[in-house]
Amino acid sequence: MQNTHKSKIELFSLERYIWVLVIAWTVTVAGLLAWSAVQTRLRIREMAVNEARANFNKDQAFRFWATSHGGVYVPVDEKTPPNPYLSNIPERDIETPAGQHLTLMNPAYMLRQMNEEFSDLYGVAGHITSLNPLRPENAPDEWERRALEAFEQGETEVLEFTEMDGEPYLRLMQPMITQEGCLKCHAHQGYRVGDVRGGVGVSLPMDSLLTRERQIIIVQGLSLGLVWLLGLGGIGLGSRETLWRVRERKRAEKALESVNLELQTALAREKQLARTDSLTGVNNRRHLYELAEHEIEVAVRYQQPLAVIMFDIDHFKKVNDIFGHLAGDQILEHVAQTACAQLRSADRIGRYGGEEFIILLPMTNAQQACLLAERIRLEVEALRVPTSKGDASVTLSIGVIELIHGRPSESVEEIFRRVDNAMYRAKQDGRNCTVILTSE
Repeated sequence: MQNTHKSKIELFSLERYIWVLVIAWTVTVAGLLAWSAVQTRLRIREMAVNEARANFNKDQAFRFWATSHGGVYVPVDEKTPPNPYLSNIPERDIETPAGQHLTLMNPAYMLRQMNEEFSDLYGVAGHITSLNPLRPENAPDEWERRALEAFEQGETEVLEFTEMDGEPYLRLMQPMITQEGCLKCHAHQGYRVGDVRGGVGVSLPMDSLLTRERQIIIVQGLSLGLVWLLGLGGIGLGSRETLWRVRERKRAEKALESVNLELQTALAREKQLARTDSLTGVNNRRHLYELAEHEIEVAVRYQQPLAVIMFDIDHFKKVNDIFGHLAGDQILEHVAQTACAQLRSADRIGRYGGEEFIILLPMTNAQQACLLAERIRLEVEALRVPTSKGDASVTLSIGVIELIHGRPSESVEEIFRRVDNAMYRAKQDGRNCTVILTSE
């Protein structure tokens, strides 16, 4: 029962370990997925920032080039009318010798027209704005206003992932510092070289990049999901094999335990048979000697009394002749059972041979042993054993001795010889009596 409980505990521990392994594997794959998603998001945002900077630098290079040349004259048409905000410049409009009318485009005018007409080509919109714009249409929105105010506080760049009209965008803006070429158009506003005149920004739509991000994360999720399933399959197969082996080992151990128990039972039975008289069930002669040696040793060591009784069934050969040997065996059994019924748990009885029995009585003197012997004799005398030829009865001749202290320790043979002499003295006294032999 204990081993069965132990086996259940071991199986439960193994199953718990398997579940821990499954959970650990799941957490690991989930962690990898989360890490991959974060890394993908960072890479996508890095790509967006790089793209925004590239477009910003392109616009800045174009603006710096135009500023360095003081603007550019272009033919006047419907899309490019003279800039009313440059009317203070005497040479805003000129005419070529061929009679073609040209108007001056400053950098802001040029970038605005380029972004309005061609931003769809690359999807990035640029914008020049200011807290004090010449052109009202260049007034900043709320995000640009906060960026411009930050530039007034010393910031050199504002970058943020935000929304425009409900759509995701990356917005980048840097301050527009007044240069010498800028004063041609903006000196009347009071700007000086080095002043923050406004800001130049780009707005990068994030829809396509975020779609790409989701696609990558989905592919990563599917890939890691497949890896997770394969791992679970491996854990499942390994666990199934392990559990099968454990159960097989437990079955083998249980079978071995059963065999061991049978062997132990058989050995105990054989040992008991080796010590027990097969007919009467009391100790046999060999084991009786072993018990006597032990009791003598204990009595001598602790100077305790030890009495020994030997009894013999009177005229037992005659009983066998009259009633038969089968009845004789029954009488031996009944006599042994009658004697055992009178003994204490510490007392030992054995069949010495034939119809002779010996009883070892530790912590008992001869007088006490004589009283016990008389009870056994009277009980046996009153015994009636039914046989096919009528009831059979027997009597006992009993001898009693006590271990003598104060002399060299007596051997088992010496004690058995003395009690045998006492029993024969009882036979000489007419049988069916008890004789105490104190010394020889």
